[in-house]
Formats: sequence, C-alpha cells, structure tokens
Amino acid sequence: MDSSHQESTESASAIVRRLTAPVVLLLLISGLVIGGLVWYGAREIDRVAIQSSVHLARSAVDGLRRELTRMAKDYSWWDEALLNLFVERDMVWAEDTIGSYARWNLGWSTSFVLDEDDRTLYGWVEGTPFGDNIEVRTAEQ
Repeated sequence: MDSSHQESTESASAIVRRLTAPVVLLLLISGLVIGGLVWYGAREIDRVAIQSSVHLARSAVDGLRRELTRMAKDYSWWDEALLNLFVERDMVWAEDTIGSYARWNLGWSTSFVLDEDDRTLYGWVEGTPFGDNIEVRTAEQ
C-alpha cells in the first residue's frame, strides 16, 4: 500500500508540474492583454479629451473674434469717433469712450486706435493708457 501511495503522489506531482507552466503562461498573457487594453483605452480617452479641448478653445476664440470684429466695425464707422480721435485728438473723449469705458463696460483688457499706416495713436492696457496718448495727456495737463 505504501508503494501505491507513493506512485499516486508522484503522478500528482508530475501533473502539477506539467500544468504549472501553461497556467503561469496563460496568466502572463492575460495580464499583458489586459494591460495593453487599459493602455490603449487611456490613450484614446486622452486623444478624445484633447480634441474636445481644442474644439472648445477654437469655438471660444471664434466667438470672441466675431464679437470683437463687430465692435471694431461699429467704432471704425462712427463719425463721432473719427472726429474726436483723428481731427480733434480729444484725449478726454478717447479715454471716456475707448479707454476706461471699454475696460469697465465692454470688458476689453486692451484697446488700440490705429492710423492709416497701422501705427498706434492711442492705446490702453487694463484701462491704463500708453503710447502717444500718454504724451498728449501730459502735454495737455
């Protein structure tokens, strides 16, 4: 009986040894496949998120561009603006209408008045004047 028990133990050990390598290989392949799928899924999610962010940013910029173009056109065809900015060079009017007014009422962070050669005649950044309008203002004061 002892030899039969020993033979069954050896045959069980042989079966375990023969099955261990395929099971370990199967687990390793399964882990690699799952890892690859997770990596691919994460990469696709990143790609879609980037595309969505780019689309959202472009839409926002396009909307701002349209609104700014409309406002610039309104101001550029305004007779009072032409008279006060180019003929009379009225800095008080410019400050009240394009500088501070645009900053606080229209939400513009920067505004410029350009001449026919695209030179800056007047400019404001965050409501603070710069360029020729500073020189004109200090000369007037």
